[in-house]
Amino acid sequence: MPTDTLYLGAFLIGVALLAVVAFATPRLNRPLLLWMGTSLSALGLSALSLQIDYGRRYAHPPNTPAAHLTIVLSALAMSLAAATLLIVSLKSADRQSGVGTVTSAFVPLSGTGLTGRVQLDRQSLTVTCPPWVLERPRRGDKVRCIGPGLGGEYLVVLKDSDDDQRWQRGERPK
Repeated sequence: MPTDTLYLGAFLIGVALLAVVAFATPRLNRPLLLWMGTSLSALGLSALSLQIDYGRRYAHPPNTPAAHLTIVLSALAMSLAAATLLIVSLKSADRQSGVGTVTSAFVPLSGTGLTGRVQLDRQSLTVTCPPWVLERPRRGDKVRCIGPGLGGEYLVVLKDSDDDQRWQRGERPK
């Protein structure tokens, strides 16, 4: 079986998995299927592209096991990197604007080296407040996640506060 067919098959299986994610019931493990679909479709596409590039560069298709292995490993690395980047960015975007409850004593300002904890969608997140907030949340308060912070934590503001309203209106304090 020619390698073109295998690469095309991987691409089409990946696209089919992405279609399942788009149209299936929410009970499926969507992040895993999204990652697998993206990986397989990117693997097929990048392998085909690398094979075409090899053919153009050397005026013949890859005909040695070393050439095939190089193409497959390069395509695999590219596809896994692309799929992982997609999942990480989607998880970050998914948490933005989410509302959670403070579980630590308080939420400190970012840049102080301290962090707080918030329960959001059955997950505990490490959080801080941006330095421009006027009201800092305490245990039991509802907070809105507004984005990722510098140290890997999420930035939050007190829900229904002046800070939250300013953020909702798009007034981004410096």
